[in-house]
Amino acid sequence: MSKKNLAVLLSFLLIIAFFLPYLSYGPISYSGWNVVFGNHEVSGLSNSGRSLYLCLLIPGGALLLLIGILTKDGFTSSGIIYWAPLIGVAYIIIMLYLQSREDGGMTISEFISVFGYALWLTLIAAIILPFTRS
Repeated sequence: MSKKNLAVLLSFLLIIAFFLPYLSYGPISYSGWNVVFGNHEVSGLSNSGRSLYLCLLIPGGALLLLIGILTKDGFTSSGIIYWAPLIGVAYIIIMLYLQSREDGGMTISEFISVFGYALWLTLIAAIILPFTRS
């Protein structure tokens, strides 16, 4: 598989995984969309809400990369687009951890145990994506 095809596959994976369960705790699960924008049970990562838009680097960066590769546009030559999903994943994990420490004092192992399969897929895809740059 070429680097271009792998980048397209990982971009699709990052976009789709954003709408799958990022956090799951028993019968309760939240997608990346719910973590960022909240729903009736969750208000989001912070009350101010402005910093939540950094989490949109995950699907936004993947979408820009996908469009750039498929249209053969030159803006994908900058490396920041390849790193944008990883920056978004790092931000969301750090903010979730800081919020969990404020709320109930979770340990690291308890914190990692609430990660859903989509967050793991997103993390792996975001780590691999910068290495697909040609």
